[in-house]
Amino acid sequence: IPIHDAVSWTALLTSFAECGLHKELSDCLEQIELEDLPFDMLMFVSVLKACSSIGALDKGRGYHTNIIKLGFEKHLLVGNSLIDMYAKCRNLQGAVNVFKRLPHQDVVSWSAMISGYAEQGQGGVALAVYQEMQSEGIKPSKVTFLSALKACVVMEDLFQGKLIHTQIIMYNHGPDMAVGNALVDMYAKCGSLEEAQKVFDDMPARDGISWNAIIQGYVEHNLGIPALDLYSKMRREAVTANKVTFPIILRGCSITKAIVEGRQIHHDIIRRRFELDLAVESALVDMYAKCGAMEEACKVFCTMCKKDVVSWGTILGGHAQRGDWGSARQSFINMQRQGCQPDGWIFSSILSA
Repeated sequence: IPIHDAVSWTALLTSFAECGLHKELSDCLEQIELEDLPFDMLMFVSVLKACSSIGALDKGRGYHTNIIKLGFEKHLLVGNSLIDMYAKCRNLQGAVNVFKRLPHQDVVSWSAMISGYAEQGQGGVALAVYQEMQSEGIKPSKVTFLSALKACVVMEDLFQGKLIHTQIIMYNHGPDMAVGNALVDMYAKCGSLEEAQKVFDDMPARDGISWNAIIQGYVEHNLGIPALDLYSKMRREAVTANKVTFPIILRGCSITKAIVEGRQIHHDIIRRRFELDLAVESALVDMYAKCGAMEEACKVFCTMCKKDVVSWGTILGGHAQRGDWGSARQSFINMQRQGCQPDGWIFSSILSA
C-alpha cells in the first residue's frame, strides 16, 4: 500500500495483538511514530492496546500526553483503553488517575481496574472495587466475573468465590466455557475440590483449559491417582494435551511414584513434539528422579538444550535422595562450570548428599 492511513495501521496492530506477536507490534509502533500519522480516537485505542500487549509503559505515557492535548482523555472509549494500558503495564496509580478523571465509568472501566488489582496480587482491593461497582448499580459482565474470580484465587477466599458463583448463575453466565474454567480453577485453588469437580462435570462443553484446571486442582492437593484417572479420561475423550498439561500430570506421577504411567506420558510428549519444551523437560527429569529412575532422569537431563537452576536442582536432588554423593558432587561442579549459580535448594541437596 503506497499510503498507510489510520485504518490500515489499526487493522495491522489489532491483528498482531490478537496473535501475540510482540516484536511485530513494537516495530509497528516505531514505524507509526516515523510516519507522523494524524491520530483519531480509534487509532489511539489501537496503539494503547499494543502498548498493553508488550508492556510498553513509556510509549503509552507518550500517547497519553498526546491524548490530553487533543482533548480525548475523558472520552470513555479512550479512557478505558488508558486504564487497561496502565493496569497491564503494572502502573495502577496511573490507571486510578485516569479512572477518577472520567466523567462516568462503565462496566469496562470497572472491570479493567478489578483485573489490574487481581493481576498484581491485590485480591482484597480487587474484591472491594468489585463490591463498589455493584453499589454504583453497574451490572457485572463476563470479564468482570473472570477478574473477580481471579481475585478470590489470590485471596484464597472461598466464601466470596461462592457468592460470585451465585451471581454468575443469576446473570446467566453459567454455561460460558471461560467462566466455567475460572470457577473450576477458583474452587480447586481455594481448597474445594468437590465443588470444582461438580462445576467441571456440569459444564456442557470442556476444552484443554478445563481439563488442566481440574487435574491441577488434584495435583496441588497431592492427589495423584484422581489426577491420573482424569488424564486417562481426557485422552479417551480425544482432548489434546498441551505443554501446560504435561508438567501438571507428570507432577501427579511424581506424587504417586507412578513410573509406568510416567513413561506412557513421556511417549505422549514425544508424539506431540513437546520434548524440547524447558518446562516439560524439567518435569520429566523431576518425575523420573522422584520415581527412583535416575538413569532415565539423567538421560532426559543430558538431552536438554537449556539447563536452568530448577533442572540442576532436580537432578542433584535425585542423586541426593539415593545417597549418591559422587554423582551429586559431579552435578554440583558441572552446574557451576556452566555458569549456573546455586540457590538454597541446591545447597540443601548437596548437603543432604
